[in-house]
Amino acid sequence: MMKSYELYGLTVELILNNFRSQACERIRALCGIRTQREPLSRDSSCEGEPHRKRRLFLNSLEDDPVGDDELECYLRSQYPAQQTRDVVSFWSTVGQAQFPSLASLARRILSVPALAPKTTFDERHASVQPEQLHTFLMLRSMFDTEREE
Repeated sequence: MMKSYELYGLTVELILNNFRSQACERIRALCGIRTQREPLSRDSSCEGEPHRKRRLFLNSLEDDPVGDDELECYLRSQYPAQQTRDVVSFWSTVGQAQFPSLASLARRILSVPALAPKTTFDERHASVQPEQLHTFLMLRSMFDTEREE
């Protein structure tokens, strides 16, 4: 039997589930993934037709059926470790084909800036003598040793 821990009267499982659902909603918002459709309100202006009939008719006109979104499909999927070892490669190939919205978010998160910082190498840096370099390395070594203690 697992022991259930509580924090401020809430179980850890409840806190983790709440955190997971908030994280999923944030990811959906970043990707532009729509959540389940909200039901039609009963206060609509179409008089005379039953609510259920109206809802079924309007749902039949929609292109995509109500079902799991990309995030839920991804969270349920299982890939071999070999396939997911290189994260960038995974989201460029398999992820792009199966989860285009999540792959777009992955590209934004995993992207590396295209420009490198300007290197500062001038005459002063090029003219360091071997004795000076040895002194600098010794000072650094001593400084690192003092920091560790």
